[in-house]
Amino acid sequence: MLTEKPKAHAATDPHSDAHGSPASIDDLVTYFQGEYVAMRDAKVSVLTHAFMYGTAVFEGIRAYWNEEQGVLYGLKLREHMERIRRNAGMLLMTDLPPVDELVHIVVETVRRNSFRVDAYVRPCFYKSGTSIGVRLHNLPHEFVVVALPFGNYIDTEHGVRVMTSTWRRNADDALPARGKIVGGYVNMVSRSPRRS
Repeated sequence: MLTEKPKAHAATDPHSDAHGSPASIDDLVTYFQGEYVAMRDAKVSVLTHAFMYGTAVFEGIRAYWNEEQGVLYGLKLREHMERIRRNAGMLLMTDLPPVDELVHIVVETVRRNSFRVDAYVRPCFYKSGTSIGVRLHNLPHEFVVVALPFGNYIDTEHGVRVMTSTWRRNADDALPARGKIVGGYVNMVSRSPRRS
């Protein structure tokens, strides 16, 4: 369980509509640089190492609102935080917060957003230094958590179109595909149709 909210809470929140969705994405609460801030204030430099080189790891966590119980349930939070810590280690990130602290940060980020709808949570460790250079060592890192109201990822009512891609997944000895490393996900653009 991520959050429990009294029925009257959404109606009294000036940043939410009647369904618990934010009036604006900029109003969402994000965990950024050790603080809970409005999304509009969560900014990084264009020279941030993670932006320039893809040196970040992330998790994608679904949370489902149960209207009857008035509860938002997050899927496998602890397991996601264990994995993000392991994956961050692949990018030489050390001195990471313990799993319980990461779970608390995720839960608190979601709680502060007062969702009364399904949500998607994106925790991410990223190399936050602003120096140019292809390396992983001697770079600071930060933790960010973004939470968004989020319906179905795909249209489950009308079915989906699938295809076999001509692209291959990165080899594990080139870029560990078992780690959700941001730079490796450019390989996923095969989801988008190619243009000639």
